[in-house]
Amino acid sequence: KARRKYIPTEDASSETLIKKGLDEFSLLRQSRLRQEDPPLPGPYNETKVVLLVRDPYWLYAYWEIENTVREDLIREYGSWEQLPLMLRVYDLSGTDSDTGAAGVYSAPCPVSSFDVPVSPASASWYIYAGEPGHCFYVELGIVTGSGRYHLIARSNRITTPADSVSDIVDDEWMVVDEHFQRLYRLAGLPGGASEALLEGYQKRLERASFAGSGAISSISSPMFHKQQQEEQTAERRFWLVLNTELIVYGATQPGARLRIQGQTITLQEDGTFALRVALPDGVHELPVTAVAPGGTDSINITPIITKQTTGRR
Repeated sequence: KARRKYIPTEDASSETLIKKGLDEFSLLRQSRLRQEDPPLPGPYNETKVVLLVRDPYWLYAYWEIENTVREDLIREYGSWEQLPLMLRVYDLSGTDSDTGAAGVYSAPCPVSSFDVPVSPASASWYIYAGEPGHCFYVELGIVTGSGRYHLIARSNRITTPADSVSDIVDDEWMVVDEHFQRLYRLAGLPGGASEALLEGYQKRLERASFAGSGAISSISSPMFHKQQQEEQTAERRFWLVLNTELIVYGATQPGARLRIQGQTITLQEDGTFALRVALPDGVHELPVTAVAPGGTDSINITPIITKQTTGRR
């Protein structure tokens, strides 16, 4: 049966069809969001600003201004929509400033600062800091035309992560025994190897993981190489060990209780946390539960990570 050739007209051009498809997709997505997503919690009617780390170069701040403070600002400065609201970002690297209660700065001594104008209609903002490994905090405030600065709220302190491989090697790894057994088999060790042998190999991996290119060669000790020869054919002497880790970090309310994969995680004073998790091949669920101080509320988040390794063995 012959097929009719479709020739687009001016009313059905490629751009029109693409735009129509995008509009339909947007409407469908919004409809699904309305059906599936639970309603967001309302404001707590308190004045605060919270600073979080997005990556080594970007920060994320969100804030709330209680009604009485908002009314006072409107009486003093006029229309809320025209309010010259801004975030003042302070870089604390190289100072010895201490935090007060709940990790909020009381007497900051910054090295440098810069201002980021924000919309009065917004309640959050992404900030480009561009300084890995630096300490920051922000202030939510108003700068008038005469240069007068009115402080509204001061945030917690955060430290941006480094943009290079970590040199910390003494962390405790959250690894399930069966994952270690699989790692040993991939490295050429038998799955039923003795406990002493597996423990020794694990320590070698931990010492070599982030100690630099020279330390990786330490895995090729006489003991390890002998075991490798027993498990591999005589003509195959070349070998490679590759490990992967997952860096998990975030923040919650200071004083909350946090558990990841059933293990209790100690929070920093400002409510932030970070840990490294071994990441073998497969699909891994990472259940995270945060319980508010006093147990009045809780939040559960479960990232699902899929990792697959390809290559000739």
